[in-house]
Amino acid sequence: MIADAEAEACVTPAAVIDLVFGKLRASDERVCVSQRAFYLLRKGLTRTFGVSRRKVDLAADIRSFTAARSEREVWDDLKTVVQARSWPALARPRWLTASMWILSLITFCALTALFGWAVAAACAMLLGYVATRLTRPFRSRIPARYSRLRELVPFAVTSDGISWTRDQVAALVRKLVIEQLGL
Repeated sequence: MIADAEAEACVTPAAVIDLVFGKLRASDERVCVSQRAFYLLRKGLTRTFGVSRRKVDLAADIRSFTAARSEREVWDDLKTVVQARSWPALARPRWLTASMWILSLITFCALTALFGWAVAAACAMLLGYVATRLTRPFRSRIPARYSRLRELVPFAVTSDGISWTRDQVAALVRKLVIEQLGL
């Protein structure tokens, strides 16, 4: 994790490269980190869940490997095995998400008649915010946008089990600087 003070001290791309490289597991060996991340995910699925190695490819749907286990348990176990520094959060069940939207809409409609649309909109947004906070513990589904192994590779790349070379870090920092600054 990079602290704000550390990031503020970086005034050149070289300083950013040095900072990031210092935080990662370093290596002199030039390898494809995406490929290593896939292998790490595949190893996690085969060892932890007993999935056949042949069934694990980039298009594989992780939910198909859950069998009798809950999606939350599978998600947490895979995160632990991969040892990723960042990992996507689970999603709420569809029925809960739909209920939250419906409740906010009903609140908006009911309060519009009494107080006007501005107050009703503010109350509906506040209710939605509170409901979102209160229902965090109920997130138990693997998010659809991260259900394929391919979408987890960028998260697995953050694992301590994957080493980076200075050139790989430099290439990634260059790419990000170019994208962000529009060069």
